[in-house]
Amino acid sequence: MTWILGTFRKDFLWLYFPGLAALVLSFFVIMPSPSTAFWIYTFVALQFFDSGHVYTTLWRTYLNPEERRRRRAYIFAPVFFFLLFWAWAYFQMPGLAACIIYATIFHNVRQFFGIHKWYQRLNGNHVKWADYFLYFNCFMPFVIAHFRTGPVWNYDYSEQDIFRFPNEVIYKTFLIFYFVGITSWLVYEILLFAKRREGNRFLSIAFPTVLYGVCFICGRTAAEIVFPLVIAHGVSYFGLMSLALSKTQKRFSNLQIGTAVVLLTALGFGAIEGVFEEYYLDLSNATLAPLIALYLTPLFCHYYFDAFLWKKTHPESIKIYANVSGH
Repeated sequence: MTWILGTFRKDFLWLYFPGLAALVLSFFVIMPSPSTAFWIYTFVALQFFDSGHVYTTLWRTYLNPEERRRRRAYIFAPVFFFLLFWAWAYFQMPGLAACIIYATIFHNVRQFFGIHKWYQRLNGNHVKWADYFLYFNCFMPFVIAHFRTGPVWNYDYSEQDIFRFPNEVIYKTFLIFYFVGITSWLVYEILLFAKRREGNRFLSIAFPTVLYGVCFICGRTAAEIVFPLVIAHGVSYFGLMSLALSKTQKRFSNLQIGTAVVLLTALGFGAIEGVFEEYYLDLSNATLAPLIALYLTPLFCHYYFDAFLWKKTHPESIKIYANVSGH
């Protein structure tokens, strides 16, 4: 069985273990209180992994002359996003926080989908219905969370900034539908397993299924809902970015050097953004519109650039997916 980073051990350590560890820390170890341990956990989750991973994309875009020359988007996208969010914040149009949350969740799920497709290429076998189940297993808990009567994802945002429709009847109805879907997926995988054993691809669905299900359906605080998601996403991105850099740029041919550069970039920019968030970020303050736009532009450029940087149609994909059979 073939693995993205070469071995099951490496894939597990980079793509799966951090999210599972974060679930344990969030639900059973770190309590949401003003303790030193919680402060450190918050910094690692939100600044280092979440905010920091955004800026590691610089090494495949602006800091890569060959890639920089390929697209005018690297010039126009920052201008577009800056003007968009400046106007949004200045005129105090509703839904800015919701836009950030929904774009982040979509981006997060797309990364899991990309990993899932990567394993399919490694296996030389496309499983169409598995794609649908992955999206269902991830997005359905997020939808269900909108109807929970308890606390939901509200870290950094007020309750008024988030679309919520607490309703016990709808919540329970959707919950039943969700468990029927999960059961259908498990039956589907059992039938597939009888024909072809693909533990790597199964793991790429099972992990986000557990992560999203536990966080959005069982989570009671922002730490329990948000932190495992951003840690799983950020650490996975570090591993995949390090692999991509080692395969596409000679200066990072040593994987250890590439990994160190990625981690240091995330740590430096994450710390800077953490200070910015603490002292200058207030989405409800129209006078801070330029700073809000400056804060959101790198984030949405990251979302946009990633949409084509990891596609198999990208010129670098032939190197990144060089060990992929059949495609």
